[in-house]
Amino acid sequence: MARRTPTISLTWKIFLGGVLVVAVVSALTLAISARLSERAADAGIARGLRASRAHVRAIFDGRERGLEASAQVFARNPNFRALFENPQTERATFLEQAGEAAEQIGASIVQFTNAQGVRLARSDDPAAGADTLARSALISRALAGRRSAGAAVIADTVLHQAVAVPIEGASARVVGVLMATKAVNDSVAREITEATGSAVVFFALDSTGRPRISGSSLERGEALTRFLDERAPIWAAADAGRRGDADTAEAVSHTRLSLGESRWVTSGAALRSAGGTALGGFVAL
Repeated sequence: MARRTPTISLTWKIFLGGVLVVAVVSALTLAISARLSERAADAGIARGLRASRAHVRAIFDGRERGLEASAQVFARNPNFRALFENPQTERATFLEQAGEAAEQIGASIVQFTNAQGVRLARSDDPAAGADTLARSALISRALAGRRSAGAAVIADTVLHQAVAVPIEGASARVVGVLMATKAVNDSVAREITEATGSAVVFFALDSTGRPRISGSSLERGEALTRFLDERAPIWAAADAGRRGDADTAEAVSHTRLSLGESRWVTSGAALRSAGGTALGGFVAL
């Protein structure tokens, strides 16, 4: 006698079909929700990093404006201006004034040039020669009577903020330039971190184009060095030739970084000379 094969009733078929549909819809819903949540989290991180970058840059630019204002006050002193109009003024006098200017302005380095852009004195190096500095955009703009500021690198490793202001003689004629720079070191990075709540690392680009940490609120280490080696060329290429606050997608996009047991999300940007060349940058974490 042949054995009869069991059959599934229509009711069960409908029930199982319904269960399958519900399972598929639930899985798709969970996947879509997870993806939307991930996108929302990424958008929140991006907004936070943009805010941190903007805050860091605002504080950094405020330091630059303060340095410039102090330099202008010193350069407008009538007795100081008269030194540049007197051809008999000795080099020792200019050196003495450079040291005094550095102290009063709160600068790391102060340099003077004459109306042709030839250096007359440098506060941190009394033996500095009478080199022509007029080829730099920082000095040439000040010689033309214009505001001039930007990043600078000293000793191939230390990032500085630099400003140059014209020294005006009789009839508002430019008779020289006062250039002042301020180092960006660990104490600066820590001050910014305290003000913003974000860790920050500043770096200079050396003569080979390699980033050198100039100031950091984080401990230095190989992982941070490797990260900067990888990312600094990307930030330097973004908005090439522009010194302002412009952001590109590459500059704003965030990158993840592991330092020991800590995990960070980062965003970086280049800092440029008065002429628009990337000479360093910073990373907000």
